[in-house]
Amino acid sequence: VTTDANDFMRPLHHRMPVVLEAGTAGEWLAGSTTLLDDVSGITPELQAWPVDRRVNNARNEGEDLIVASGDILR
Repeated sequence: VTTDANDFMRPLHHRMPVVLEAGTAGEWLAGSTTLLDDVSGITPELQAWPVDRRVNNARNEGEDLIVASGDILR
């Protein structure tokens, strides 16, 4: 499930995943029709960081692909 990007994600992409914390996941699974009305109000603080360009090739695998190669963005 995706939504419009929030202020943090907008410079990176115009869409972002809906992120549900444990307390709101139960509501979603129970069929809440209003939970996603204000996604920005339930989205936890996000972080991003640059990664190695090898991540762009699906043939590359390994945890080393997500090691930060620059400063963490908040």
